[in-house]
Formats: sequence, C-alpha cells, structure tokens
Amino acid sequence: MPKPPVPLDCLLDLKTIQSGFNARKAYWCAEAANLAYASRETTRASVEAWQFNEHWVFDEVEDAQGFLAVAKDKKVAVLAFRGTEKKLEDWKADAKFKLMRSEGVEGSTHEGITLALQKVYDGLVKELGDRLAP
Repeated sequence: MPKPPVPLDCLLDLKTIQSGFNARKAYWCAEAANLAYASRETTRASVEAWQFNEHWVFDEVEDAQGFLAVAKDKKVAVLAFRGTEKKLEDWKADAKFKLMRSEGVEGSTHEGITLALQKVYDGLVKELGDRLAP
C-alpha cells in the first residue's frame, strides 16, 4: 500500500495542471476538508507545513465556518468549509433543502448552504482580493 503524501507535497500536487481525476489532489482536498474542523492553531500549523503562508480562518458566523489558505507565490488558493456539525444552526441549514436560484449562478443550489454562504461571501471576496493582490 502506498504511503500518503507528505505536507511538502501539497503545494506541488495542487499546482499540477492535469485534466480529469487526480488522486493526489483529491487527497489534499480531503485533508483540507478535515482541517476545516480544526482549531485555528492546528489550521495555521498545517497550512504552513503545506507551504502556504497566507491563511484566514472564518468562524464568526455560526452556520458557515472554514478557512482560506494562499500559497506564498499566490498561484494556489485552498478554500474549505465545515460541513454539518452537531449544532442546531447546521441542522436548520440542512433542513432548508429546496433548491433556489442565486444571482450570478447558473442553475439552482441548496437553499440552506446558499444562505449560509451568503453570510460570509463578501468577507471571502475581500480576503481573496487582499491575499491575491500583487
């Protein structure tokens, strides 16, 4: 059985341009999804080990938490959200499962997740702009 990638591989793996499924990229996406539940300190340490130096943890909104990490060269960014936790607000968001139309989005999206994203969207756009600016 192959060994999992080491933290120093993360940035290199995510920079690789390849169409189709890539198991190593999937691995790092799963790691980021798991890390979205970690403490600020653990998130900081992990994204630094991945060679990302810009990171922002957002957890001020009860039903929309996660983190944004930007590589030192600003060519790769990772945005990860927490999923459902054992919190009433998360279950309320999940229960709003009808599809809704969103401005600027083609098609429909899950109402609860869309409403949660809207609560942090402006902050995410600002952070991405600040962290990706030359």
